[in-house]
Amino acid sequence: MKRKKVLVVIPMIEAQRQALITIGEDCEFAFCDPEDVTEVSIREAEVILGNLNPTLIQAAQQLEWLQLNSAGYEQYLEPGVLAQEVLLTNAGGAYGPAVAEHLIAMVFSVAKKLPLYRDSQSRGEWADYGQVLPLHGQNVLVVGLGDIGQHFASMMKALGNHVIGVRRNTGDKPDFVDEIHALNELNQLLPKADVVALCIPLTAQTRKLMGRDQFEMMKKTALFFNIGRGELVDTQALYDAIKQDKIGGAGIDVTDPEPLPAEHPLWKLPNLLITPHCSGGFHLQETLERIVAIVLRNFERYIKREELENRIRR
Repeated sequence: MKRKKVLVVIPMIEAQRQALITIGEDCEFAFCDPEDVTEVSIREAEVILGNLNPTLIQAAQQLEWLQLNSAGYEQYLEPGVLAQEVLLTNAGGAYGPAVAEHLIAMVFSVAKKLPLYRDSQSRGEWADYGQVLPLHGQNVLVVGLGDIGQHFASMMKALGNHVIGVRRNTGDKPDFVDEIHALNELNQLLPKADVVALCIPLTAQTRKLMGRDQFEMMKKTALFFNIGRGELVDTQALYDAIKQDKIGGAGIDVTDPEPLPAEHPLWKLPNLLITPHCSGGFHLQETLERIVAIVLRNFERYIKREELENRIRR
């Protein structure tokens, strides 16, 4: 019987590799770093576990299933990347704690003007930047209540804030959310928000969700954060809103374009905190462990021909 070829590009310790091999005892495994993958190994793979450049995936002539180690998947749905019959799953549910913690750290930093004080420290200046914003008793608008949004919302609720959630399904309201609204109500919610956080996926509906009109609706003291995708925001509108003091400040872990060019004017804004899309990935060991757990569960389901978790299509 022909052994299925499985290409694994997710970093695993030996115990995790052995667990995978035990599940797929009749499979042939190739473990390697994404940058070391050959065209031959991609062309022959029937299963790929982990993210590869979408242009390389096009060579996967035998591919049946692609399991991503990311929550994002948009680029793999572009025409010509995956054959229509290929099953696609992601690692949704693995990133909630890591990204939410990064986001709440950004909120604290911007609200308390810590980047300004760090800049002063590097210059050896004893400077006082005046009033800061509270992190309790605020209206916190969380746009997107998936795994990441739920973790962030629960943290902000624990701090004593009024949490307003926005999501497609407005049915059941989690205990840590005070209000639930639909996405088409966003413009009505923005004027009363003290903190706005985008934790929503990029879709045709959410592209440029925050533009010039939306920033105009926000309070002058409000803080804006984006850890979803850069394309959720009109970059020029964000720059103008911060530069012209139409909002109090912002923090972004994603940009449009990305990476952000060194000469881009966003870098020069003192009340904007930028991190290089580093809230997720494997920066937190727990995240990698959660990803591998999803992969192991799904691989066992695949071997048993059962329904897979986190199916994106097919």
